Amino acid sequence: MNTYEIGFNTENKKTGKTMTAKGMRGSWLAYLGQAMKGHSVEGVSPLTEIRKGGKFVVFAGAPVEVWIHHMREDLYRVSWLRPEGRTNSYHEAEATTAVARQVTVRCPQDPAEFLATIEERIGQTLTVEAV
Repeated sequence: MNTYEIGFNTENKKTGKTMTAKGMRGSWLAYLGQAMKGHSVEGVSPLTEIRKGGKFVVFAGAPVEVWIHHMREDLYRVSWLRPEGRTNSYHEAEATTAVARQVTVRCPQDPAEFLATIEERIGQTLTVEAV
């Protein structure tokens, strides 16, 4: 399987401004999304409807909803929904459609706990294995 170290930025690359926790979480999600290309599938996991907890709102051009569900042992399902109308600091264009993705990963560390305490994890990465 493919294993990745998913880090995050602490400063906006374009402006140099320090990111908030929401921005750092958005950066982490962007790196996760890049690493999981070819492993993720369209749609938000149905688990978001039946399981509580593990929900975050991150900032990635707009508020993005992220759900992390612990399935068993070291297995997690991560889903995210990027809304239409979002922008980013690198392009002036506005997204015309929403994008929903989900991926199942193995992690030795709980990704929800990692994101909840991201400000204490500057310089750390989260190891994920695509399943």
